[in-house]
Amino acid sequence: MYGLQCFDVDGDKNFDTETAATRIVWQKKVSAGASSNEVVVPSISGLSIGIVAYSDEVDSGGPFAAAGATHTVSVSGTTVTWTSRGNATYCPSVDTNIVIFAYD
Repeated sequence: MYGLQCFDVDGDKNFDTETAATRIVWQKKVSAGASSNEVVVPSISGLSIGIVAYSDEVDSGGPFAAAGATHTVSVSGTTVTWTSRGNATYCPSVDTNIVIFAYD
């Protein structure tokens, strides 16, 4: 089968597009230099969601020198927070893409 699977820090699958119908309900690019690592997304209230956050540019001079590096994401209500690779709250020199999927 084809699809996207996401796992939590314990290795448990928490999102699987192979077995559920999905749709993108929100996406945003957070520009390099952003001072915050969280966004509020009211439209996700009450939905079953999966979130992918990743960088799409190479920072050749620092610890984030990997295009497409995924981030750790957490959700509290409608607030989405991400932690960049290397445990910084955000990487000031690369953009971050956030895509939120809802599934049935």
